[in-house]
Amino acid sequence: MNKDARGFVNGIVDYLRRDSATSGDVPKVRELFRKVTTDALHEKYAQVETSIALTEEEKKSLEGWLARLAGRHIQLVIRMNAKLLGGFRVTVGDWVVDTTLKYQLAKMTESLLI
Repeated sequence: MNKDARGFVNGIVDYLRRDSATSGDVPKVRELFRKVTTDALHEKYAQVETSIALTEEEKKSLEGWLARLAGRHIQLVIRMNAKLLGGFRVTVGDWVVDTTLKYQLAKMTESLLI
């Protein structure tokens, strides 16, 4: 886990410790958070959806970025999906980075309708 992620996790844990005296839900939240974090730390694969085929250089770059972020090597499982219109979506455990044009258009539509 990189420095920023570790700082975030430590901040949440500190908050839960301080708040545990006043809330009966904190142990449940703490256990759920522990499970999600543990699962993410042990994830070995990244599901990657792209609108076009990635070059070998792009695959290596994405693998390097994910390795730096996760603190270890993560194998890519790549699937092409023309319905994304452009961009890519990376899923590692329950963590998702969605840069697809389809997602961006949906967010713009949502913000205009609200």
